[in-house]
Amino acid sequence: MKRIIQVLMLAPGEEPRKTELSTSEYSFRKAVNIGNNQNYKPECRRIEDDICVLFNREHSSGGCTPNRCIADDILCGTVYIAGIH
Repeated sequence: MKRIIQVLMLAPGEEPRKTELSTSEYSFRKAVNIGNNQNYKPECRRIEDDICVLFNREHSSGGCTPNRCIADDILCGTVYIAGIH
């Protein structure tokens, strides 16, 4: 069963905006520009008790343009923030 969650999308150089994501792994991979490359997985990290961030670790370590600094980490590419219930 697919679930849809509301997230805050932080695209490089843009204002944050609310959007929705399916909770499938494919949707997460597509959202952070991994696609079907099985060598990489989207990373989801809890940054507070009730907040997590979804991002592509390879963007952050591969010399891409920085996007945001979150929880003492400089993240690159599109990043998503979601609340955990």
